[in-house]
Amino acid sequence: DAADLIKFRDTVSSEDSSALCARLEADIELTGNWEPFSSKSGYPTTAYTGTFDGNGHKISGVNVNTTTANAGFFGVINGAVIENLRLEGSISSSNNFVGGIVGKIQQGTVTNCSFAGNVTTTKSGANAGGIAGASGNTAKQTAAISGCVNTASVSGGIVGGIVGAPKYTVISDCYNTGAISGTSRCGGIAGNLQSKSTVKNCYSIGALNG
Repeated sequence: DAADLIKFRDTVSSEDSSALCARLEADIELTGNWEPFSSKSGYPTTAYTGTFDGNGHKISGVNVNTTTANAGFFGVINGAVIENLRLEGSISSSNNFVGGIVGKIQQGTVTNCSFAGNVTTTKSGANAGGIAGASGNTAKQTAAISGCVNTASVSGGIVGGIVGAPKYTVISDCYNTGAISGTSRCGGIAGNLQSKSTVKNCYSIGALNG
């Protein structure tokens, strides 16, 4: 239930490079403002490394309204696996790296996940995406996003229906139906595809404005 989820989040966030794992056994409805998963030190390199399996269940009421970077259900992941998770809510920040599932994927995998609602950053030129604000970091810190769906409206600077700014990332078998609006670079799948990233077997039918 919600209390279990909050306790798990707090335990993960009290550690550095937490490898704790969880699997949902029921749908959960959250209330109030959600504090994203983080780490004790707050650095991307010490972010979550475990496996979070949504098991096909939905978490609704995921509401993040912050002035800090790395806004999402997960703030940052660093080698974690997020899978089979459906989220619904509102993710809003006046800072950078804003995503429905993860604010920033330093490295890691997001598979068979979806986000519905809205994702917004008001910071000029900031990254926002329906699944992740940004993904991948170096040739040795890569990201993979597959089987994911965004139906949320997404707005910001560099904006993508799946990822705002992917680096060293493979995006496959994903689609977007949400409205995408960017003031710098925007795209139905990715806003700024760079550093040997690839997109395959994807499509977007969401309105695009930028």
